[in-house]
Amino acid sequence: MKIGDPLRKFGGLSWYVAATLFNSTFTSLTVFGPAFIFFLDDMGLDKARIGVLLALIPFAGIVAPAAASAVGKFGLKRTFVLFWGIRKAAFAFILLVPLVLRQLGTDTAFAWVAGIILAFSLCRAIAETGFYPWLQELIPNAIRGKFSAVNGIVATLVTLATTAASSYVIDHMVGIERFMILFAVGIVFGVLAVLSYAMLPGGAPVQTSDESASRSEEMRHALRDTNFIRFLLILALITLGGSIGGSFVALYANEQVGLSSGNVVLLTIGSSIGALISSYPLGWASDRYGSRPLMVLGLITSLVGPVGWLIMPRHSLVSLPFAMILSFLGALAGTAWATGSGRYFFVNAVPPDQKTGYMAVWYAWNAIIGGAGPLIAGWLLRLLSGMHSSMLGFTIDAYTPLFVFNALTLIVGAYIAHRMRDDEALPLRTVFSIIMRRPRPVLLLRNRIK
Repeated sequence: MKIGDPLRKFGGLSWYVAATLFNSTFTSLTVFGPAFIFFLDDMGLDKARIGVLLALIPFAGIVAPAAASAVGKFGLKRTFVLFWGIRKAAFAFILLVPLVLRQLGTDTAFAWVAGIILAFSLCRAIAETGFYPWLQELIPNAIRGKFSAVNGIVATLVTLATTAASSYVIDHMVGIERFMILFAVGIVFGVLAVLSYAMLPGGAPVQTSDESASRSEEMRHALRDTNFIRFLLILALITLGGSIGGSFVALYANEQVGLSSGNVVLLTIGSSIGALISSYPLGWASDRYGSRPLMVLGLITSLVGPVGWLIMPRHSLVSLPFAMILSFLGALAGTAWATGSGRYFFVNAVPPDQKTGYMAVWYAWNAIIGGAGPLIAGWLLRLLSGMHSSMLGFTIDAYTPLFVFNALTLIVGAYIAHRMRDDEALPLRTVFSIIMRRPRPVLLLRNRIK
């Protein structure tokens, strides 16, 4: 069976790939792209305020448990499409920021953006409360890793294109209006994404005699599930460490390493190439060898990120190539972790018959942890702003504790992941033995799906 066969066999999934293409363009050009933090910086906001705005996005997810019953009753797909569309309308008000900034000043502009981000994030949280249970039923487990890889390749190709465009606009234009161009284009693609998602099948309303009691019992059961709680612990470590160590890495590369804003955005090309060449092989490997080996491998190799930024040459001709290689290697590691943990979540951690309640708990937990990271990072950067020294030839500044903490969470997370229950997974030592005994080419796109 060729790679395209799953899309034909499961019909409507081709619309999912189209939706990913459009949605990836929207996210890369707006809130989740590297240009967004430079937009906030251009507004004149300090790092503590930027941290508050970044924290609003995940923090809004705490509404998931309260919304789970209503989402199940109204319909998983219907909820997602409706609120995914409303969030685009909410974000469109950001195009008025230059006017607000000129007429009313930075403080009012900050409040304006905060209101937009809060509305955007609440809509996103409610939408995704329906999306993940819908996604579990939408993609068969037998091809989940490979299909997710194909979908990831599409997203990566889009990110490459939007990164090049963003870098050009940021480096060749001046003023906050340059970001409005990126945001406006992103919104158009966001609307196309909503229309594509609407074409997908499934996600019907859940029919139960007592919807509220059913969802509450599912959430209580999730909190008593030892394996699920252990998985949440790993996610907490990785999410907190990653958000503390990574939320301000774009400003770190600009302010401390000496890269221009356009070049910082351009680093996404390195990570996109890494994700592009690794997505399908790792998706294939997760379906064949299980989720746990990739989780552990991904976390161990992700240490290249915080360690690499700590030893990064500063204001040097090699700074940009070094950062590009670091982005590439970080993407390889991150893709392994994302592929393994994503598959483990849907296949091992969440029972299909209790998916709405379990995923509401998971989403709210991620919201609390993910929101705490940028807040802590922004506060620490302001508190340690005067910190500057050196040790063994390496510079120590306000960002150093953030990267060290990130590295520690990866080490602890890898240890816990290694002990996770996964009946279908081969031991990591066995996987390495198989790979060494039967080497395969890096590009597995011609392999047939088993």
